[in-house]
Amino acid sequence: MVLAGIEGNYAQLRTVRVRVRTVYENPKIREEKTIVVKRPQGGFLKSSQSPRREVVKTCVMRGQDLHLEIQRNGSTEIRNRYRDVWSHYSPAENRGWIGRPDQQVGVPPEDPRDVGILFGTKTLAEVLRQDTILSAEQTMSAGGGSVVRVGTKDSLGRKALFEFDGSRAFLPSSITYFHEDATANVVTAITYQEVLRKVWFLKRAQTKAFADGTTPEDQRLNQVVTTEVQDAVVVNEPVTEDVFVTEFPKDAVVSDTLRGKLVQPRTFEAKPAQGPPSHRGVSVAVGAAGLALVVLVVWWAFHSRRESRRV
Repeated sequence: MVLAGIEGNYAQLRTVRVRVRTVYENPKIREEKTIVVKRPQGGFLKSSQSPRREVVKTCVMRGQDLHLEIQRNGSTEIRNRYRDVWSHYSPAENRGWIGRPDQQVGVPPEDPRDVGILFGTKTLAEVLRQDTILSAEQTMSAGGGSVVRVGTKDSLGRKALFEFDGSRAFLPSSITYFHEDATANVVTAITYQEVLRKVWFLKRAQTKAFADGTTPEDQRLNQVVTTEVQDAVVVNEPVTEDVFVTEFPKDAVVSDTLRGKLVQPRTFEAKPAQGPPSHRGVSVAVGAAGLALVVLVVWWAFHSRRESRRV
């Protein structure tokens, strides 16, 4: 019932174009500071900590394909999920990344439809299908609508409680993850807007992260993340396949975790199985054809080394 309602709601949104603003507030950080970490493969990774920061994302969705333009620190970062493979490009560092969703460990969800999920390695639907269901109950809200509460546990033992709103196609209105001591760890409250008749999309979500322990919540509060949709949500307009193709400059260095190496983009060019040709620079759109190309290149390299040793 819950999963059918969620998937039925989003199935009516063939494409979505939306701008999302996210504000990060850290009450325990008093001043801005920059942390620099040297990468094992070369170069440096910079991250900043500040009491408050803001990120604006333009999102284009077509089914499970997702295109993001993230405005941050004066530059626009590109991220695409195309046929269940992610590709990122950061112009500030002139570096890129290619990998599967399960390789995005520790990265929060990028898709507005998955807001409140702890990590971006799974979609909301995958969580409900794959995690262990510990409890489920159906009650009535104060307004007389149906409310379903579901307790889950993932493969790492992390427990969560979902509350689904029957008046909003059973989309989650609240998601709570727990510490091992059963205190709240990450709590998200979500509201929706009607974009078609009885079809819903995110309006606003606020996530609060708490430390464990029994002290009052205001003393354990580590971070508040508020996500709000800006402007109107544009739905069911044509979106071409090349929107989800990441184009790397020729001098960029790309970490290709599908093949486990650093590559120059020129050595990896996988075009969509169907769709327009690549444009300027070097394009990456990894689907079935892309994965086949990866296997072929690895097989050729392995056997070439074996043959060269025999000569």
